[in-house]
Amino acid sequence: MLISSKQIRILEFAGLVSFFWLLPAHAKMTAFGERVDSSSTTDTPLSSIPEIPLLAPSPAPTSTTQSQNSSSPKPSPSPSKKDSAAKVAKLPTRPKTPSAALPIPTPRPVKLIGKIVMTGQESQPEIHFFLRLPEGHTPEHPTAKGVLAFCTWQHRDESLRAAITNERSALVQYAKKNNLALLTWNTSILWKSRKSFNQLSSREENQLDRIFDQVAGHWESGALQLCKEQCLPVSGWYLDGFSAGAHWSQRLAVRKSAMFLAVHIHVANSYDRMEPMSLGPLWMLSSGDLDVGRQNTEVFFHSAQKEGFPMILKICNGLGHEGSREVERLRDAFFDYAAGVPKRCAPKVKPAAVMLGDLASSGLTGDLLTQMVFRGSSASRIPPAQRVALPDVKVAKAWGYFSRK
Repeated sequence: MLISSKQIRILEFAGLVSFFWLLPAHAKMTAFGERVDSSSTTDTPLSSIPEIPLLAPSPAPTSTTQSQNSSSPKPSPSPSKKDSAAKVAKLPTRPKTPSAALPIPTPRPVKLIGKIVMTGQESQPEIHFFLRLPEGHTPEHPTAKGVLAFCTWQHRDESLRAAITNERSALVQYAKKNNLALLTWNTSILWKSRKSFNQLSSREENQLDRIFDQVAGHWESGALQLCKEQCLPVSGWYLDGFSAGAHWSQRLAVRKSAMFLAVHIHVANSYDRMEPMSLGPLWMLSSGDLDVGRQNTEVFFHSAQKEGFPMILKICNGLGHEGSREVERLRDAFFDYAAGVPKRCAPKVKPAAVMLGDLASSGLTGDLLTQMVFRGSSASRIPPAQRVALPDVKVAKAWGYFSRK
């Protein structure tokens, strides 16, 4: 049988098609049959890859079917590409099982104890106390290790409650960590002067002293009554004051020094006179170099140094009349230091005397301007007005950066 030239060309074309049909089998393929270059692909999160439909299993071979025109068996025709695509499109995708929602823990409600004390003083007729007890503490089974008093600038009840119930507050976290009761009260309506005792006339100072003496007396009776009712310590307290609460707390600590172990006051703009014969608590002052009360703070610190009070000072660069995490870390380190001082006291030796000894013997001196801490004789390079003696290494590390020189 002779094959025409036309048929030969058809056979050659068919062979060429078959050759190219086999080429994709040697190419690198994606899940969707696209040709890719592995050197140019990037990592893709698994969550961004679309889900591929599951193909149904191939049907089992069926018995020969009878044709309408012939009784001879014929094989079933293979499905076309269009039919296969249609079947894949109609197949259901794998159902996605919704992930179970994780329960959100509900924080326990914080129980606060409130108390109102009348002062009879027009400048502050009422003192509103709010007390937060440590978890598990009851008057029948007391577990609190002490009291942390927060002298705030606020005077509204809702603001006072929020100040000691905010779980993200560094002060609240410190109290919880050390099993301390938290006490706060309204302060900002009493003292409005931005002048320290050395900037007031004798008449102004005496008048303000009489007012504060009366209010402080009622504050003491109300606070001690709360402590007795809740079986809390009546001395060895920590006191933290901020802004208007800072100069309030400084005046309170001067008058009721027997109640407090350590006092921190931040961004105060006014200070009261200190009695040199009474060392009282351990002191930490802090302010911002941009705060309006910075100068008064430094003057008060240097005068307290000359009188022999145990005190450290921190001036934060770039800080105005506001708080900062830097100050909070130093305050926590200072309170930690203060907590260990009574254990080191010999009989009839006050904590203030122990801190004074640490300031003199630690060999750690901070530079108010550079925020650097120098050891030993290297501190002589610091100008005297910028020197701050520090009691131990932990406080010094929180205060600033150690010099390598």
